[in-house]
This record gives sequence, C-alpha cells and structure tokens, in this order.
Amino acid sequence: MSESLESNNGVDYWLMAFAFDIRFYCDFSGYSDMAIGLASLMGIKLSKNFNFPYFATNPTDLWQRWHISLTRWLRDYIYKPIIEINNSKRIKIIALFTTLIFAGIWHGAHWKFIIWGILWASAILIHQILRPFINNLINNNHKKNFFLSALGMLTTFFVWNFINSFFIAKDITNAIAITKYMALDYSHSQRTYKDFVTVLYYTVPFLCIETYSWRKNTDTAILNISYPIRLCIIFFIILMLIGNGAMGENEFIYFKF
Repeated sequence: MSESLESNNGVDYWLMAFAFDIRFYCDFSGYSDMAIGLASLMGIKLSKNFNFPYFATNPTDLWQRWHISLTRWLRDYIYKPIIEINNSKRIKIIALFTTLIFAGIWHGAHWKFIIWGILWASAILIHQILRPFINNLINNNHKKNFFLSALGMLTTFFVWNFINSFFIAKDITNAIAITKYMALDYSHSQRTYKDFVTVLYYTVPFLCIETYSWRKNTDTAILNISYPIRLCIIFFIILMLIGNGAMGENEFIYFKF
C-alpha cells in the first residue's frame, strides 16, 4: 500500500487495518502463549490472556476476551473503585470512560490513544444501551440468535478495525484523516486487488485454524487433528515462513507500548 496519505483511499486503509489487527493478535497472543508454555515447563501456571477475541459478538464481549490480564486489572483497580462511590448510571458511565481513557494512556501518552479510549468507551456504551432491544429481538429464537450472533461478530470486528486504525496512524491528525477515509471513501487504487490477495494468502490459514479452535473451545484443538493432516498443516506453515517470512530481527509489536 502507498505510504503517502494523499494517494491512499478508504478500501486500502480498511485492508491495512485488517492486516495490522490480524498481525497484532498473532504477535501478542503468540508471545503470551509462549510465556504460558515456558512458565509451565518450570511448574508455574499463568492465566490465559486471550479467549478468541475476534469471535466476540459485541464490544463488551471483546474486551472480556482481549488482553485479559490488563482488562481485569483495569476493572479491579479503576472501574470498580469508581462505581463503589455511587452505583448510579451516571457514575457507571464516568467509570467506563475513565477506565478506557486510562487504557489508551497505558498504550502511550498521546492524544490519539486518548481518543482511541473515548471511542471504545462510546462503542461499549452504545452496546449497553441497545442490549435490551437486542435481547428482545432474540427472544429464545435460535435462528434469530444465530443470525444476530454472526452479525454481531462481523460488526464488532469492523468496529475493532476502525477504532484500531489509530494504532497505525503517526499522530492524531493522521488518525482523523485515516478514519475519515475509512468512513466516507470507498474508492480503491491499482494495488488494492494485489494487496487483498496478499492479505487473504496470509490470513486464511490463520482464520481456518482459529475458527476450528473456537468451535472446539480449546487453544490446542489442532493437536486433536489426525497426525497426517496436522503434519501437512505444519509443513504448509513452514513453507509460508521460508518463502515469505520476514527475515532478520523483529520486535514484538506490543513491546512498543
């Protein structure tokens, strides 16, 4: 994708945000799993840090699945102490925005992260307002439940990509420009198709494995696949890494925050 803001467009930015968020999750969840595995070798049990966040059906659900250690700390030491003062709706809203703004500042002392926190607090608040209406729509109807769950996953993931575009922006001005493109511009460039195919090439294997693990409700579901198929999957991943993997030393993305 183009490096200059002027030559970019909404579709390219959506692709960029999607690719970044998939890499972000693989990077962060990957080294969390490595830490859990290494700790278990030494007899130390660490808690799970991710619970299939990209299958969340709403913003509240997503934040209960993403970076669980941080969200629990924010809940216990910021959100709960505030609502203990007064459990009114107004205080709960103040606690929600305070918590998410703090989460933004935790990522960096920059205006773009503060706005990021405000946007996430707004998304969660909107979901909480709409939740009674959504629950009334479901009304124990399994077909509606399935449809609304699928729609909720898709909507939540799009909101995640949209708000997290602040992470790929260099500053608040750039972030506002990017989100404006994503919200209002539906044009594409000559490189869009090639970029789309590249993104699919890297993400489809991940999405297949992640979906299978989510359906089985375990991170180790791939170990239950027959040995020949598992061997083929591992061999294919190794070929991808050898042919297209990044060479040299690469720092984990989350180490920057």
